[in-house]
Amino acid sequence: MLQGLLLGLRDPTTPVRAGAAASMRQLVVQDNARELILPQLQNIVQEYFAIMNEVESESVVSALSSIVETFTAEVVPMAEPMVLNLVQVFQSYASATNANGEPDEDAAFSASQVH
Repeated sequence: MLQGLLLGLRDPTTPVRAGAAASMRQLVVQDNARELILPQLQNIVQEYFAIMNEVESESVVSALSSIVETFTAEVVPMAEPMVLNLVQVFQSYASATNANGEPDEDAAFSASQVH
């Protein structure tokens, strides 16, 4: 399952990548997930930020949050670049507009989930 999700995170199509990122949340909570995910954690986190730069999705943000909560100690060395990326993502989501030039409510909601 992990291999399939990792392949999905690297897929050339954005919807597949976003779907894989959102689905990772279910894997993270599994009992044996830690030993499977830990060797790939840094790559997974980098893929999340790449996806979040392409698509505004509350489910992707929520899944990343689950990863950070599950692997808190392991993400500490990645904290500075993660915070910088989160600031960029928040600013992008918060300033997004819809086709009419009005604030994009879905993007604003996604921005509110970045923490």
